[in-house]
Amino acid sequence: MTVTFTEGGASIRGRVSIAEGQQLPANVRVYLAAVERENADNALRFFETRTESDGSFRMENIAPGRYWIIARPAEENESSRVKLVRQESTFRAKVLREAKSGKKEISFKPCERIVDYDLRYMSAPAAKL
Repeated sequence: MTVTFTEGGASIRGRVSIAEGQQLPANVRVYLAAVERENADNALRFFETRTESDGSFRMENIAPGRYWIIARPAEENESSRVKLVRQESTFRAKVLREAKSGKKEISFKPCERIVDYDLRYMSAPAAKL
């Protein structure tokens, strides 16, 4: 096994916003999926974080690059545990499809810090594709 430590991890802090009069569902997560086709199967180019009750989120140690970003409800596996995007390839493919269809792209440069990012929540996620 080879472990490589490098500098350059980016971070993002923001809030998932909703339309006026709507309420953010419980257990929403924010996902990043690499835009580049060559990274579509690379679990290390997928990131996720949960949102707080007020919709705020924070994600750190993101590899520089271009990503699709999406907010969607978490899914559970047979053990009633939240599915993790890096651990389940079929779930990873589903998140990638939904994120692509949402067409919301974000780029990170080495060590970049994005703050006050507003991510619009879609009440009818593309999950039903």
